[in-house]
Amino acid sequence: MNSYRTDDAETIVVAMGSVLGTIKDAVDRGRETGERIGVVGITSLRPFPSEAVCDALSGARQVVVIEKALSIGHGGVLATDVAMAMHNIFYSMRSVAAGLGRSPRYEVDLDFCKGCGIYVSECPRSAIDMVPERI
Repeated sequence: MNSYRTDDAETIVVAMGSVLGTIKDAVDRGRETGERIGVVGITSLRPFPSEAVCDALSGARQVVVIEKALSIGHGGVLATDVAMAMHNIFYSMRSVAAGLGRSPRYEVDLDFCKGCGIYVSECPRSAIDMVPERI
């Protein structure tokens, strides 16, 4: 598990894989405008680093989990593990699915996205746009 700019972050994004570089860039842009945001990158799902995740997220007021894997009928795999790790700590958590198969891709502007959990077609802040698929 790797943390990036989480020391004083009120909002922390949790994700795995190739999306982390893009999220770090968005975190840097947010920090430049005064947003207290950071990112936690999970490098290995099993065994899940529950204690380290709990420590990294303990100061956050809200957590946004970017999912790349879903369990039918259960929801996001990563979000479920994060929620179990944080079961004794009060915080607000949202889970967003991204990059599943060849489904439409969306670009999220974290300068405007506040993790409200509303679907892309209804984003009240226009923070989510469809982008052409790059093959």
